[in-house]
Amino acid sequence: MNYTEAFRGYGAKLINSQWAFSAIADNGDLVVSLWAHKIKRGSNAHELIYRDSVSRSGKNKPGHNLFAEHLAQAYSQGLRVRVVRATAEDASAVDAGKDGSKLKKSFDVWKEFVGRVSEFDGDNYLLVFEKVAV
Repeated sequence: MNYTEAFRGYGAKLINSQWAFSAIADNGDLVVSLWAHKIKRGSNAHELIYRDSVSRSGKNKPGHNLFAEHLAQAYSQGLRVRVVRATAEDASAVDAGKDGSKLKKSFDVWKEFVGRVSEFDGDNYLLVFEKVAV
């Protein structure tokens, strides 16, 4: 599955598939692309979390600015968060801050979990996901 197909799997269309990594779906959900290896276990068996900062990798300013707008909207309006999982062939390159657009990766939709923006201060954010029946 390619990147844009994964977003379409949630009814979302990217403003620009070259730099955007978040979109608002037709049903109002926030759809985001997240690195699979950064998704961690939460406080219980049915919860997963994703903690990061918008500024961690500042090479893609348009994408990061749009993502920050989407996070603020989802946080203030209580929008559900849906995930396009990006699995990097070399996760250590992601952690080292390499340009994600240049890394070899695969994408899939992650429909068994639905999340929310639990914390957002304009840069740092926490997404909390719970397992749902599909």
